[in-house]
Amino acid sequence: FTLSHPIGQQRLIQSDYRQAYWPLTTYFETQRNQAYCSVATSVIALNALGLPRPATALYPDFPFFTQQDFFAVVDKRIADPEVVSKEGMTLDQLATVLGQYPVHIDKVSADTLDANQLRELLKKHLREQDRFVLFNFNRRFIGEVGGGHWSPLAAYHEASDSVLLMDVARYKYPPVWVPLADLLRGAQDPDRRAPWPRIPARRPGSDRGAQGQRGGAQDRLPPGRGRRRPAAAAGAQQAGQAGEAEVLRLLAACVERACPAQYP
Repeated sequence: FTLSHPIGQQRLIQSDYRQAYWPLTTYFETQRNQAYCSVATSVIALNALGLPRPATALYPDFPFFTQQDFFAVVDKRIADPEVVSKEGMTLDQLATVLGQYPVHIDKVSADTLDANQLRELLKKHLREQDRFVLFNFNRRFIGEVGGGHWSPLAAYHEASDSVLLMDVARYKYPPVWVPLADLLRGAQDPDRRAPWPRIPARRPGSDRGAQGQRGGAQDRLPPGRGRRRPAAAAGAQQAGQAGEAEVLRLLAACVERACPAQYP
């Protein structure tokens, strides 16, 4: 069910794990291009965390984290914006990039989680407003068109065992409630570029990570092309690549604020 559906609305109202929804919704935005899902997902989390914001040419008088300036503090050897705009980012890449900001990242590989463990992880992080789960998954496993993708998770509804996925590709899909089991399978599907599954992650701040499929590039491919190979669960980064035992892939990444920082 989409969030706008009466049943979708009811699930959000009834959920005991929806605190992350409010700040995410406040700063939610659409990815700039079809490979920037990891960037959009990260920028939303950074602004929602209430960190000191950097100056931006986009809004000269108003400091703000933007997709346009996201890589300003990142060495191109870690992630080149031009490459990311075509290929997206892997779990490890996203974790490393977010590590340049004053946040804590927990990377968790999906292959280290079963349904109960993922359920508890979501309950722990989605009931807070200062930590967020960035999720890397394969769209095909939730019945959507595309491949590797990144988006934040905003709430968990226990009675239906479903998770609210806030898709940053708003031109393609609206916020939707997805069965937890399907999300887990999508996160565990390995990237064709990496032999491991994706993982869940939490708010900016923690320091554990996982690799996963790239998010973005494969999402632009038509069904049946550039898909991940079936395999064990794995973790992923902000971009969408599968990885090791780190929360970043399946939930993409759990991020929380670490300490104040000053930006030029």
